[in-house]
Amino acid sequence: EAVAQASVAVLFVPITCGHGGETAVRGVAMCGGRGYIVGTAHELFEDVDDWGAAAILHSPLKVGDPPESGEPPEKRPRTADVFLAAAVPKASAMMPPAQAPIELVELAAEDQELRPGTDKELRRDLKVLGQVASLEDKGSIPRAVAALRERYLPLLGAHAVFEAFSDTFSRAKLVAHRKALLYAVHDLFMGKRGAAMKPKGRRKDCVDRFLVRIGQFIRSFSSQQREAYVKVLLDWQSCKVLLPTELERVKDAWDMD
Repeated sequence: EAVAQASVAVLFVPITCGHGGETAVRGVAMCGGRGYIVGTAHELFEDVDDWGAAAILHSPLKVGDPPESGEPPEKRPRTADVFLAAAVPKASAMMPPAQAPIELVELAAEDQELRPGTDKELRRDLKVLGQVASLEDKGSIPRAVAALRERYLPLLGAHAVFEAFSDTFSRAKLVAHRKALLYAVHDLFMGKRGAAMKPKGRRKDCVDRFLVRIGQFIRSFSSQQREAYVKVLLDWQSCKVLLPTELERVKDAWDMD
């Protein structure tokens, strides 16, 4: 409603909003406002994700005339004098609106006004998956997969996305970080009936740019470290998410029977 009335000065949406959030940000920008897509690395992400969105308005929303209260006009509140700043709740918990704008504005000046789906942002989000806080957060991989499915793959293309996966995997220092990257790709294949990987070229790019390339690292892993990769490969074989020739290429690259 606020966007429709061109009342939004600053809009914050979490990356998990996908295309709907990007559309809202563009709408605000077209009306002269500023829009921010808050990535998972930002300290505001959890709050904004819980709310669904947060906005600072430069003018109050226009609403229908309230029923007559019987009070004289001079005693009625003047809504035109009220500056509105509110979060749009997605859950029952919500910060009181009066507390939100100051903190959001101060931090927004330090944040980059993000263009939808930049390669730099993708690589940052993949790197964040290896941080301790993300590894301890059960929701970090699902959020990353949602961003890949709804944002990065459509906007950047599979070639760039899986190049970023390969580069991040090769530089990862933690076993758990590498596994998180693997599980994100696994979810792309297995979640929502594999819809994310069905567009032409995505599966091939994943095999060529990521799965085969990381084989040089997987070959050197201990038997215990390889267990997760064996299990994922068996899942893919059972569900036939790869063509037989693609599966054989991955098995050969990973040195698995």
